[in-house]
Amino acid sequence: MSNMTSSLANRAFTFVFFFFALSPFANSQTPHWSAVAEHVSKDLGFFQQLFASANTEGLGLTILGDSQETTFGGAGRDYISALNHEFFLKYGNVPSTAIVPPSTFVHGWNLSSANQGSLSTSNSQGNLATSIATELPGVRISAFSNSPNIPHGSLSHVSKFGGVLPTATALSSPLFNGDEFSVELIARSRPGSSEIDWRVNANNDSGRAYFGGTDLGTGTTDLGLDRTELEYVTADLGTYNHADFNHLQVIAQGDSPTSSVDIVGARFINASDTSGVSVQSFASSGLRVSDFLENYPDGADLFNVVAEDGIVGLAFGANDGRSRTAEQFKSGLESLIERLRLWTDNPNLPFVILGDPDNALFNENSRENFDLFPGIAAEIALEYDNVLALNSRLLSSRLGWDVDDPNFNQFVADDLIHYSPEGAQTLARLQVESLLSISAVPEPSSIVIFGAVFCGLCTRRQKSS
Repeated sequence: MSNMTSSLANRAFTFVFFFFALSPFANSQTPHWSAVAEHVSKDLGFFQQLFASANTEGLGLTILGDSQETTFGGAGRDYISALNHEFFLKYGNVPSTAIVPPSTFVHGWNLSSANQGSLSTSNSQGNLATSIATELPGVRISAFSNSPNIPHGSLSHVSKFGGVLPTATALSSPLFNGDEFSVELIARSRPGSSEIDWRVNANNDSGRAYFGGTDLGTGTTDLGLDRTELEYVTADLGTYNHADFNHLQVIAQGDSPTSSVDIVGARFINASDTSGVSVQSFASSGLRVSDFLENYPDGADLFNVVAEDGIVGLAFGANDGRSRTAEQFKSGLESLIERLRLWTDNPNLPFVILGDPDNALFNENSRENFDLFPGIAAEIALEYDNVLALNSRLLSSRLGWDVDDPNFNQFVADDLIHYSPEGAQTLARLQVESLLSISAVPEPSSIVIFGAVFCGLCTRRQKSS
C-alpha cells in the first residue's frame, strides 16, 4: 500500500470511527462475537512490528490457558505443539525450546510425561499450599537425590528432528539453525536442599537412548540451594555443538543420597540463530481466570525465570463461560494483565487475548456470556496499551467450527468440547496466519466494533498498567 493510500485509508477510518463513536445510534453494549473484528488493538502497528522483529531477534510467546486445550497432559499436547510447528514453518527456526519438565522428552514439540522422582512438598513453611502459590499452572516440580531408589535422576530430552504430533513425520530440517546450543537448568531452593549433579548428553539412537549416549559436559552446581527462602534459580550448563547428534538430553539429580533437590526442568537455547517464535504454555485442567488469580498469587519469581521475553497469550474462556458473566470475565482478565505487569515490573508487557472456538457444553445463559467474550477482549484491547484481541471464534467459524454446522464434529473430540488433533492443528494454523498478517490499518469490519465499544469507553480512564 502506498503512503498516500495508507494516509487516505487512515483518514477515512478516523472519520468513520468518530462518526460511529459519537453517533446517537451507536450501541454501547458489548457486541456479539460475530460483530467483532479479527484484530482489535489501540495500536495494531505495534503488534505488526513485534512479529516482524521475530525474523531477526526472536520472540517468546508465553501462554496462560484453561482446561486441557492448552495443557500438555490433555489436548494442549496437540495444540501447543502445532502452534510451535506453525511458527517454525513461518520463520524456519526456533530460538529456544519450552521448559522441558523432569523425566519427560520432547519429540519435536510433542511433550510426553512419565513420573520419575516424587513431587516435592518442601518449602520454608513446610506447607504444600504455600509451595503451590509460588508455582504456575502445569508446572511439575520433582525432588531428586542420588539414592539407589532413583538411579537415573531427572531427564529432560529434545529430539531436533522429531515429529510434531504422533501421526506426523520427522521434520526435514532441524529445529535449530546452526550447530551451537546452550542449556539452562531450572531448580528451586529450600531448607535442606542439596546441589545438582548434571550431565549434558547426546546420541543418535533411534530409541532416544534414555540416560545413555555421549556426555558433552558434566558438573555440580554451586547455587547455594540450601537456604530459608523459597526461590527459583537458573543454572547455565554451557554451550555445546550438536552437529553430530539428533537427540539431546540433560540428566540431573541431587549430589547427596540423603538430601534431594527440587528440579523444574531444562531449556535448550539456540546459540547460533535467535530468529523465530518459541511457545511456552502454563495451564491446568479446568482452570478459569479466577482460579489463576486465587491459586497462584506468588508466582512472580517462577514466571520471571521461565517465561520467555516477548508476549503473553491469554487463552481463557471455555471454562469461564460456564460459571462467569461477561463482566466477571472482563474483570478477571484485567486483573490478570495488571498482575503480570506487576510481576515483571513491565507496565508495557504485551498481551494477545487468543479466545476460543465454539464448543457444545453450554446452557442458554452460559452461551450468551460466552458469545460476548470476544467483545470483552476487544473492549480490553481498546482500554489497555499493548493488548491485542484476536477473534479466534470468528477465524474458526469460517471453517464451520460452530455447534450448528455439519463440519463441527471434525474439529472436536467425542466429548464435543476439547480439540481433536485436526481441530488443534487447524486452530494453530489459523491463529499463526492471522497474527502474522496483522495490518496497521484497521480492517473495514473493525469499524463496527470500534464504534460500538468506544462509546462505552470514552468516559473511562485509559489504562496502561
